[in-house]
Amino acid sequence: MDAVVSRDDDFRQRVDALGRKGISTLQKCSAAMRMLAYGCCADLLDDNVGMAESTVLEYTKKFCEAVIAEFESEYLRTPTHSDITRQLNLSADRGFPGCIGSLDCMHWMWEMCPYALKGQFSGKEGKPSFVLEVVADYRLRIWHFNFGSAGSNNDINIVNSSPLLNRHIIQHAEYDAFSYTVAGKDFQNLYYLVDGIYPSYACFMLTISKPKSAKEKHFAKQQEAALKDVERAFGVLQKRFRILKLPSQIWYAEDMVSVIKACVILHNMIVEDEWAVDDLEDLPEEDTHVETTSRAISRGVRASDEQLDVSELITRPPTSVGSQSFSIEDSSH
Repeated sequence: MDAVVSRDDDFRQRVDALGRKGISTLQKCSAAMRMLAYGCCADLLDDNVGMAESTVLEYTKKFCEAVIAEFESEYLRTPTHSDITRQLNLSADRGFPGCIGSLDCMHWMWEMCPYALKGQFSGKEGKPSFVLEVVADYRLRIWHFNFGSAGSNNDINIVNSSPLLNRHIIQHAEYDAFSYTVAGKDFQNLYYLVDGIYPSYACFMLTISKPKSAKEKHFAKQQEAALKDVERAFGVLQKRFRILKLPSQIWYAEDMVSVIKACVILHNMIVEDEWAVDDLEDLPEEDTHVETTSRAISRGVRASDEQLDVSELITRPPTSVGSQSFSIEDSSH
């Protein structure tokens, strides 16, 4: 709350000409948080916080803008070297060396969409919406935020126009420092877990749509299970901020961008506060060599009472997965 006040002086409590105190900082911030958390109508907060509908809407917008201005550089930053190292360690322990998150999209219905734009923004649901594209890790921390595409677009259209591919393929300096070894073969292209609609790029790990052998079925099961990270992130985000689950009552698209970006930033703040990552942060940045066992792959599925060997699947790009042992190395050393 202090950071919001320091960013926007309108949140400070003021005194009128008669010396009477106005709305307090706590009231203004509480009203904004209630709007985001419950998605209720602004006039329902009259009795609770003592603010009129127009004032609640005004300070909700100001609150979101202040949160973005103050915390975006920290909680919506591009992954750093240590961030990528932490993600690779988390993914490695789950049997997916080289994975840096799960990618998917979510729709937010726009109830106040102008009639002239409904056709452009309406997708298969038949209702106008905006699309949120994110990359989330196992901790549900969101590392990529892209919001504003019309709901008539599918995941392929959105990812082709997304800054994610530009950062990963063209401006890929932060990813080139890492490599990993699976089944005796070295790989340098880090990847995201995605569902079957995405194109078969080297930076995407798709499932096997029609698995036949036991190994393929096991890989498809593990990939689809790990992909649930981003679905869980969407579910937690909507539970924490119910305004994103309900059809938006906001008139202007730029205000919707501010609201959802502020919610994602607050979500990331909660995730980083709740998760104890001291053991991962203690890993020296100059030593990113990690050796472990692919426990997620080696457990659970057996054929003729013998462990399945799925190592050959990782060598069939781009749909691939690790084998019994692997290492993640910093190729700069």
